[in-house]
Amino acid sequence: MSTECTATPLAISELLLAGDLILNLSSEVLNTLPGVMYLTEQNGQLRCSETTGQLVWQEGLTTELAGILPDHEINRVVVVCGPDSSVAEQAAAALSGANIRHLLVRLSADCDASAFMDEEDAEAVSERLRQLGYL
Repeated sequence: MSTECTATPLAISELLLAGDLILNLSSEVLNTLPGVMYLTEQNGQLRCSETTGQLVWQEGLTTELAGILPDHEINRVVVVCGPDSSVAEQAAAALSGANIRHLLVRLSADCDASAFMDEEDAEAVSERLRQLGYL
């Protein structure tokens, strides 16, 4: 069973639980707390590390991942991807097929506060607050 949600790179830590392993398929740097484990590759081998990193998904990774999970007390793999990533769906399907608990997180952009109100809107709101006695 696969669960999917969205988060920003800065808010990703709010979704993480103890025993999670991040599989970052995005190019974004994630804001995580010290001690969070990442799936990284070193000398052609997968490893769990507290060093942040990204991976490129390949078909054979599921088997290798299933082999290293028991050694690191990993409860769930958190697959992080961009908003339109089809590779993440392949990774999630492979993890489901291997009965590895996982969460698929699609990254979304932070909202720019200035995108909601232009200067004219801000002036109208300020004027109305003045009329009501708040300013």
